[in-house]
Formats: sequence, C-alpha cells, structure tokens
Amino acid sequence: MRGCVGDAFLELRDITKIFDGLIAVNGISLEVRQGECFTLLGPSGCGKTTVLRIIAGLEEPDRGEIYLEGEPLAVASRGIWVPPEKRRMGLVPQSYAIWPHLSVFENVAYGLRVRRVGHEAIGKQVSEALQLVGLSGFEDRRATALSGGQQQRVALARALVYRPSLVLLDEPLSNLDAKLRDQMREELRVLQRSTGITVLFVTHDQVEAMSLSDRIAVMNSGNVEQLGNPEEVYDQPLTAFVRDFLGDNLLLQGRVAGREADGNFRIQIGSTGEGGQYILAGESGARLKEPALGQEVSVSVRPEKVKLSRGTAPAGENSVSGVVDGLLFIGDRYECRVKVGADKLLVYLSRDIRVEPGEKVFLSMPKEGLTVWPR
Repeated sequence: MRGCVGDAFLELRDITKIFDGLIAVNGISLEVRQGECFTLLGPSGCGKTTVLRIIAGLEEPDRGEIYLEGEPLAVASRGIWVPPEKRRMGLVPQSYAIWPHLSVFENVAYGLRVRRVGHEAIGKQVSEALQLVGLSGFEDRRATALSGGQQQRVALARALVYRPSLVLLDEPLSNLDAKLRDQMREELRVLQRSTGITVLFVTHDQVEAMSLSDRIAVMNSGNVEQLGNPEEVYDQPLTAFVRDFLGDNLLLQGRVAGREADGNFRIQIGSTGEGGQYILAGESGARLKEPALGQEVSVSVRPEKVKLSRGTAPAGENSVSGVVDGLLFIGDRYECRVKVGADKLLVYLSRDIRVEPGEKVFLSMPKEGLTVWPR
C-alpha cells in the first residue's frame, strides 16, 4: 500500500482507447498523488471523460494498465479487469443521476443497500455523508423539491458514502448557473481539503480547473499536452495549444531583430513600413527551438500583464504604441481593443481609466511576461 503524499496513488500507464477506428485516448500515462485534487482539463472531444470512464471501470482500455494504491485495476495485456463496483471509487456524473421518487436519504443510501450493508451502518454512513456536504436535516426531502445545487450535493454525498479511496467528478458544476457554480466550486475545494480525499476532476472550464486543482493535465486530441500546477500551465505553457486554451492571450506578429546582452530577444513588430517598433521578450516558447535572427515569430503576453498609458511613451518601459479600436464596458472593468500594426490586442482597463476610439495609447509589458513563438 502506498500512502505517502507524493507517491503514485492512482497510476495510468500507456492507456489507449479506440472507438470505430478513431483514437480517443492516445497512450496516456499519469500519476495521481494521494490527497490531491487532480484535474483533466480540455475542450469537448479531447478524451478526458473517456479517461475518467476507463478509471471508473465503465470502459475497458484497448491497451495499458491502471493501478490504485499499487493494486492492478486493469492490465490489458494480461486480461485483468476489475469491475466498477469493486474499485473503491465514488462517481459524480454530469447529470447527477438523482432518483426523483426517492428521498435524499434513500438516494444516498441506495448503493449501500445494494451492497447489503447493515441497517445501522447505513444510517451512520448516510448521516456522515450528508453532514459533510451540508445537507443534514434534508433526509426526508424528495429529490424533486431540491435546487440544482442541493441535487449536486446529494450526488456528491452518494459518492462519498462508500468511503471511497478516490472520488471521480465528471463536469459536476456544468448544470448550475454562474453564481451557484462559484459557490459550489468553493465548497468543493473546502470539502476536499478538509477530508483529504483524493479527487480526479474532469472539466472544460478553466476557472474551475485553476481554482480547484493541485495539478492539471491539459488534454487535446487524446493526448496530454502539459502537466503541472495551475501556475505552471498558465504562466509557462509548453505548447501553443496550452498557451491559447488557458485564459486570454495576446499575440503580436513580428520578426527577430537580435539578442540583447542580457539574453532578451529584440523583436521588430510588424514591418519597417508600419513604424519599425521594437519590443524585448524574455524567452522562447518552451519545447520550441530558439528562433533565429530574422525569423518570423509571434510574441505572446497575457492581457493582465499589459499596462495602458495615455499621452507620451512611459520612460524606461518595454512598450509599443497603438490606436484604440474599440471599448466595451464589462461591469468591473473595460475591455479595450488596441490596434498595433496589423494586430488588435485586448487590454483590461480599470473603470477610472477612460480612453476614446481613435486615441493613440502606449502598451507597456514586462519582458519576463513575453514569450516568443515561431510562426
């Protein structure tokens, strides 16, 4: 038994799944540590839910191996396949799958009754699970009388009542409205930290992944593009897909004009005919070869790292000039489109900064916040 945080609590080795000749999961290998919230993040069709279903035992892999606490759950080459009910896992599906004709108590207790757990033990375990999710006192309520958030908690209690080794969450917040989704996101994180239970979370929502996860595996087309903690995958993307999928991202087109003594790239933005502006960028995009002199590149920066100035160019700052192309009021801020050469960049402005369409402005950005990607 491997019980130390940092060891492989759940291990996937070379998991592959093919449907009708199409590769849904392409040789994925992952390790989930005990007590962490591990998230599979990616767009629809990337294979993340298929991975979860394989872990849960609802799909068999065509190739690969799965181990939980060192015990094999699936080894395709040896014909080992442990059925779902023997995997010590709790599953919260996207639809919740709450039985409308049963009370909250019976919804949570149903799986225990199927397993022929004793009456006294059922009462104790259901009570503990409902207390964990904040539904004590709701035992006799019918499912049809519950709000969406309460139904989500019932589904979570039903997954926890088995006292599983691992809880699998498949897009559990997607059916909730925005305000309730924010509330439940916070409650899920508090619950996971207070219980220390290991969670594998599947979502396409970047905010959910960033706020809930200890580590994130970003998936695309059946592959893991990058694995790391939320700060790493956001600030240090290893591929163009991860760079563009996570959050907003601004791209300036240009070419490499040289390398400074401190190692920063000197990038000419646009062409000489467009003003010959230059900007310094800190590093090349990871996993990519260092761009050569004269090579056409894209310079990537997050909008929150960009500072807009009016009037004259800020002295001593890494900046380019542009023209305001549009302004949208979002409530807590403005979103400003600034045209720099042929590119239009989205910049966030606080409500106390007012600019007008057609106005010349300057965009400053830190060198260490810019990465250079070959076009």
